[in-house]
Amino acid sequence: SIKKIRDLVERKTGKRACWWQIKTALAIYSGKDVVGVARTGAGKTMSFWIALMMVHEEGRNQVAVVVTPLNLLGKQNAFQLNDGSDIAEGKYNIILISPELLNDQLCQTLMKNPKFAAMVMYFVFDEAHRISQWGTTFRNQYLHVGIIRYLLSNTPHTIPFHIASATLPRAILDDVVEIL
Repeated sequence: SIKKIRDLVERKTGKRACWWQIKTALAIYSGKDVVGVARTGAGKTMSFWIALMMVHEEGRNQVAVVVTPLNLLGKQNAFQLNDGSDIAEGKYNIILISPELLNDQLCQTLMKNPKFAAMVMYFVFDEAHRISQWGTTFRNQYLHVGIIRYLLSNTPHTIPFHIASATLPRAILDDVVEIL
């Protein structure tokens, strides 16, 4: 129920979830792709953590993969340092990754691993407008992030994508949807 979800979020974070955040989480939880557009600071991040809180409350060990334009310590990122073995074993519930690392051979091998793929609950593409804007200029790896759907196509469940942005005009949204 909505009340149970609100109580869960408040217990875990000390914050009260808004209706649109819960609605977003319920869509992700049910395996649906989501487009979330809200101003900076409105709580988009909370909207994609709630679904993960829900499955963990049920005792399920699932993972959220967040593709972000931020440089995540580059080549010194933990994924590179441990060959992904900790990630493959499900030691992390949230994986932050750049589009460059997402397209890396090591990551693609991990995504093909049935044990790991079964743990992936959803992907978030944070600052999703960057996929369109930067993909054709200086970060062309953004144009190839859609390969993840193919790599995970043999999973026993649907893995939804959550596109999150503060600025997502229709033309850019259409471009992002086509790429993904």
